[in-house]
Amino acid sequence: MSGYMTSIAADTAALKKQSMNPKPRIAPAGRQGPKPHGLSPVQFPGTAGGGMSKRPTAKLPPFVAMTWEMLNHPAYIELPASAKGMLPYFIGKVRASVRDTVHYSTSFIFPYSEAERYGCSRHTFFRVLESLVRHGFLDPVERGGLRGTGLTTSTFRLSPRWKKYGTADYQEITWRQFGEKQIHRQVQKWHRNSAKNALVGDQDNA
Repeated sequence: MSGYMTSIAADTAALKKQSMNPKPRIAPAGRQGPKPHGLSPVQFPGTAGGGMSKRPTAKLPPFVAMTWEMLNHPAYIELPASAKGMLPYFIGKVRASVRDTVHYSTSFIFPYSEAERYGCSRHTFFRVLESLVRHGFLDPVERGGLRGTGLTTSTFRLSPRWKKYGTADYQEITWRQFGEKQIHRQVQKWHRNSAKNALVGDQDNA
């Protein structure tokens, strides 16, 4: 009787050991085993065979880049709110990276009518120009106004002067003074041309 009980106990222990360490099932040749948990390989459009592929990247829409250096600089922090709001529209005029040399050498126009489309009145836009030029973000190239019988538009360039704003090396320019100097140069040029034309006329009459 004791031998029989010992045999049963041994068989029970063997079955328990086998259930704890099941023998792996091998699928026959030419057949695939079951997919774990019903999952399938990730497949994106344009790939075949269910193979893994790089996730397609979406193209970013156009944007205006303003560096952390600029946003944390006193030149930007001390700008009036209206100038801060309009600065991205000026930066967006130049389609070049800030690391590109043409970023600061490209001239562009920004008429009052365009500023009004962005919700900036003419009076406010004048103060915006004054602030952006004074703080070193804009360099005036030519100031518009009445010339002859037509109305001209002001021309600007982005400027890196803001990087030295607040230091002894900062070169300050004001929009109002630039206009006065430009008018003075235009008057001088007009006088020179008038004198030249008068001299040519005198020579022709001689």
